[in-house]
Amino acid sequence: MHTLRSWIAALALIVPLCANAAKPIDRHALVTRHNPAITAIDKSAPFMVGNGNFAFTADITGLQTFPEQYSSLVPLMTQAQWSWHSFPNPKGYKLEDALKPIKVRKKNREYAALTNWEEAKADNIQWLRENPHRFSLGRLALRLENSQGKAATFADLSATSQSLDMWSGRLSSAFTFDGVPTEVETSVHPDRDIIIVRIRSQLLFDGRLGVDLKFPGVSHKLNPDPADWEHPEAHSTQEVTRGPGGLTLTRTLDDTRYSVKLASDRELDIGTPAPHTFRLTAPGSTQITLLVEFTDGPAADTLPDAETARASVARWWLDYWMNGGVVDFTGSKHPKANELERRIVLSQYLTAVNSAGRYPPQEEGLFSNSWNGKFHLEMHPWHSAHFAV
Repeated sequence: MHTLRSWIAALALIVPLCANAAKPIDRHALVTRHNPAITAIDKSAPFMVGNGNFAFTADITGLQTFPEQYSSLVPLMTQAQWSWHSFPNPKGYKLEDALKPIKVRKKNREYAALTNWEEAKADNIQWLRENPHRFSLGRLALRLENSQGKAATFADLSATSQSLDMWSGRLSSAFTFDGVPTEVETSVHPDRDIIIVRIRSQLLFDGRLGVDLKFPGVSHKLNPDPADWEHPEAHSTQEVTRGPGGLTLTRTLDDTRYSVKLASDRELDIGTPAPHTFRLTAPGSTQITLLVEFTDGPAADTLPDAETARASVARWWLDYWMNGGVVDFTGSKHPKANELERRIVLSQYLTAVNSAGRYPPQEEGLFSNSWNGKFHLEMHPWHSAHFAV
């Protein structure tokens, strides 16, 4: 409570100062001075890019290349507000079977409620609590090989650096492998659930750098990572189209189906080194941009061209920062002013990525998968009341 009171006191001192400021806020300076940057992995805090309905969590390579480097509580995931799955229900469990009368305002009303945790062990209650659940749509990872053809380990990377430009919604990552520098830019389209990846490296030229697009099943251990990589026979990936510019896939997990469409601005070599895995290389190129769209219906006929997609991201984030409310603590002498300002700006970025979608966000947004991905309405005012003002 003492810490909370000190923060409130700081805010009370700072806000009047800012309200009386004569000059307009330099919004670009406000946001970009808090752009996060790292040179080593933070095991509990990978960066995110997203649009509120769809988000992608990246490691220090800009993709999801080394998930084992992160805490087991922090999976690298690709999630959408629409990505829901249910396990088969052969016994026909129904919500009505779990209802019980609860006295509310002197009247009995029926709720699916537990009076103790022992009741949660019943098969029907377990199934109803777990289904439907959110799942991870897929993984995009770099495939790196040294001059002897050996796959890279994380220890083989050097000069790692990563920064998130919140003003433009772009994540920039850089590292050196086998003596060759590599740059990766990652972003998410504002209106479509498209991951945009631009790679620059001489390793592309001779096929020693590629991208693996791979798909997991759904694990019965749903929290915090619902991905199952051990049972490829439990789900299917069907090729609809394949060509030098990309491919279209249909994914099936029990009764859940979704589509994946990939397009490139360079001619691709596409391999299938394992079930549900597609290896994308572009020999002869030193730069490539990939677009990967996930949809809960049929795939779109076309994807936007690479530069149009990148420009759409920057334009949306410019509009977001220029038209929303901001707070600038410039000029404050309070020792906590800069840190409070930093937390506000980062919270605004994470709100746009995790909380501005079609459904109320669950407590971890699209970052992880607590509570099987379900939101709970008692938290909704905390997440959404500010949108009204």
